[in-house]
Amino acid sequence: MHSLSDDEDVRAVVLRIDSPGGSALASDLMWHAVRRVAKHKPVIVSISDLCASGGYYVASAAARILAQDSSLVGSIGIVGGKIVFEDLAQRVGVHGERLKRGKHAGWQSALARLQAR
Repeated sequence: MHSLSDDEDVRAVVLRIDSPGGSALASDLMWHAVRRVAKHKPVIVSISDLCASGGYYVASAAARILAQDSSLVGSIGIVGGKIVFEDLAQRVGVHGERLKRGKHAGWQSALARLQAR
């Protein structure tokens, strides 16, 4: 099998990534493939609009990473959210009781809004 690593006409490899993430196994396999090529040739990652989770992990195997000013780049946890059902629960007559210990212990509760510091 012919590889970019072995091709004397190839001086460097540019890998374009536009990924919201996905399979941890696929990301790990790609990371190892990029590292194998990087032992022989410079690998440069060009990030498109999105490079999260697995895409971010694959990019970390390169010698250089280039991103646009508007690229969203980050590892697990960069994109997330919290849905709060407090008002809905009250409207339909559901009352919850939160048991917690510590100032921020209930931050993930769907029945509580986050308080600004």
